[in-house]
Amino acid sequence: MKQLVLDLIPTPAPSLANFVAGRNVETLAAIRNSLESGPETSAKIIYLWGVPGSGKSHLINAGIGRGWTALDTSPEIPDATNNIAIDAVQTLSDAAQHSLFDLINRQQMSQGLLIASGNAAPRDLALRRDLASRLGSGLVFQLHPLTDAEKAE
Repeated sequence: MKQLVLDLIPTPAPSLANFVAGRNVETLAAIRNSLESGPETSAKIIYLWGVPGSGKSHLINAGIGRGWTALDTSPEIPDATNNIAIDAVQTLSDAAQHSLFDLINRQQMSQGLLIASGNAAPRDLALRRDLASRLGSGLVFQLHPLTDAEKAE
């Protein structure tokens, strides 16, 4: 006989409010500041990197939940002037890397914020050098996974 789990409370959607920051308080504050003050007074690019389970995708999906444009790894990255979120940039094809580079250049003239994530710091990614440089030109944060004590909280 197999016991089934009865899921009475659905898992809440990722948001900035339910992100458990742990040692990533500064990162969360920078994202909130950029959203509240706007890109004219804060960074236009925020790049997040860290090991799996450190919260990169949670923060990206929190942005998507706020109505940001979600980009995927397809070569056709749309022209967007609002806030943009893209996860796992290390998986981008050559064509998608070119499109993202062009989008970042166009976005520098707009009022939008780009939040991207990857598995390594921009300089260590196997991406076009010009794209890695653009991703590293804003705020770059290494996310740290929660400790066991923080997970218990």
